[in-house]
Amino acid sequence: ITPGVFLQELSMNFQLFRSNKETFKLRFYVGHDGSMIRLISALGLGETEQLRWPGLGSELVMEVWESASAGGRFVRVLHEGTVVEALKWVSLDEFIGLVQGHVPADVFGECNSS
Repeated sequence: ITPGVFLQELSMNFQLFRSNKETFKLRFYVGHDGSMIRLISALGLGETEQLRWPGLGSELVMEVWESASAGGRFVRVLHEGTVVEALKWVSLDEFIGLVQGHVPADVFGECNSS
């Protein structure tokens, strides 16, 4: 549940982009190492390589590319400046599903329960 609210916001921002209602060209988030490791884990980076605790100044970049020849929009994820092979050219819809899949159905209710 811990990263659920952030992942929901991230998913909503990608959905805005998909529906051409996004008004920003860039969204920039800053977090601590604890937030970063949860996001990295949710994206599945630990499944393809050993998951390490993020160091000072770590970065995770999610880019959206559009390709008329490939027929759509794709997400490319970079971790510490290196392309994450498993998330190299994931369809935008698939990426939204990946992120949304980590958001509890009633995330706010679960966060507010004791």
